[in-house]
Amino acid sequence: MMTEVTQSGTAPWCSGQSFSPLEAETLVRIRAGLLLVRKFQKGDALQVSSLIHRSQRVTLSKCYSKRVTKEFCKINSPKDILRKAEDRQLFVAEEKKRILGVIGIKENELKTFFVDPKHQGRGVGRNLYERFKKEALKNGHKQVFLHATFYAVPIYQKFGFTRIRRIKREINGIPFYDVLMKMKYA
Repeated sequence: MMTEVTQSGTAPWCSGQSFSPLEAETLVRIRAGLLLVRKFQKGDALQVSSLIHRSQRVTLSKCYSKRVTKEFCKINSPKDILRKAEDRQLFVAEEKKRILGVIGIKENELKTFFVDPKHQGRGVGRNLYERFKKEALKNGHKQVFLHATFYAVPIYQKFGFTRIRRIKREINGIPFYDVLMKMKYA
C-alpha cells in the first residue's frame, strides 16, 4: 500500500490530490485499514484509561503541578471512562487492535480528547477531530466549545479554534487554569 502515495505526496485514489507527508502517511494507514476511528465500546475502557494517564503524565506535567496532574489521572479510571461514555459520545482511533486516541462530544462541547504520546504528530488526533466535527455538524451544532490545557491550545488553534478567555477551575478542590476556546462551522 505504501507505493500508492508518490514521493511528492500525491495519492492516486484521491484524484491525484496533493498531501503533506504526514497527511499522506495517515491516508496510507487509513487506506490499508490500519487506522480506524470507531465508536467507543465498553471493553475499551481499560485501554482508554491507560492512554489518558500516559498522555496526561507527559503533556500536563509541562504546564501543571504534579498535584494537578495526579488529580486529573485520578478522574480517568476505567470506571470513570464508562461513566463518561454514558453522558457523551466517545470515539477511539485504533490501529492493530490498540487504541491510540480518544475524543468525545457532549452536546456542542469537545470533551475527553487524548492521543497516546508515542503517536502524537502522526495524524491520529486530526482523524479523531474530523470524526468529532462530522458528529457535531450532524447534530446541528454550528459552534462548538472546549476547555484546553495550556499545552493543547496551539494544537486546537491549528484545527481553527480561537481563544475566548483563561478560566480558573478546580479539580478535587485544587485550583488550576485552562483556556475556553470555540470554533464556528460554516
